[in-house]
Amino acid sequence: MTLTLPTFRNPAAVPRAERFARWFARHGAQVALGVGMAAVAGALGFAIVLNQEKLQERAADQLSIARNRISAGKSKEALEVLDSVLAVNRVRPAALQAYVMKGELLLSENKAAEADAVYREALAQTTHPFYRALFLSGQASAAVVLQKWEEAEALLRSFLRDYPEHFLVPRATMELGRVQVVEKKWKEAQAAFERLVTLYPKSAWVPEAQAALAEIKTRRPPEKNEGSPQRM
Repeated sequence: MTLTLPTFRNPAAVPRAERFARWFARHGAQVALGVGMAAVAGALGFAIVLNQEKLQERAADQLSIARNRISAGKSKEALEVLDSVLAVNRVRPAALQAYVMKGELLLSENKAAEADAVYREALAQTTHPFYRALFLSGQASAAVVLQKWEEAEALLRSFLRDYPEHFLVPRATMELGRVQVVEKKWKEAQAAFERLVTLYPKSAWVPEAQAALAEIKTRRPPEKNEGSPQRM
């Protein structure tokens, strides 16, 4: 998904900082479609194995069928199976895992509004921290794709505050920085990228964060009091 940006007759007249923010808005929304998919899928697979005894046998089989259909690119059929699981189970472990799969599938198909509705419903169904963290992260990604920047920032801040040890923290920190760049909150964005590089030096997001920091330092507008003479 790309942003619809205003057209300028003279692109050179647009401040470099503003062009940078627009570039980030355009690419950040695209990246958000697939961000974290592999990590969430891995966590979900682990959860399915971990909770196998708690799942109804039929529900467990349906989740496996849905996963196979997603892998085969049969998203419509997968959604039908997941809806069937949700209709019967609702608040059981199988339903919570179905919510995760359905939300991620909808995001991957650029159906962010539908994914957002799924995550909102899911958050209302459980207090389980493992699942709430995934739902909150997914809702934040949906907000990014929908270009609801203020909402996305609030959701990402909430995720980072409530789940500081979660495996998705590096990704959420990177996404928070992207959103703040779009909002032209340069100081906050720089702090987010620096936090990612410092606290998670082995994260796959570090190269992108370092590149973003380099751009911010060269294009960030000077502070209002920067360069002004000091009064004696």
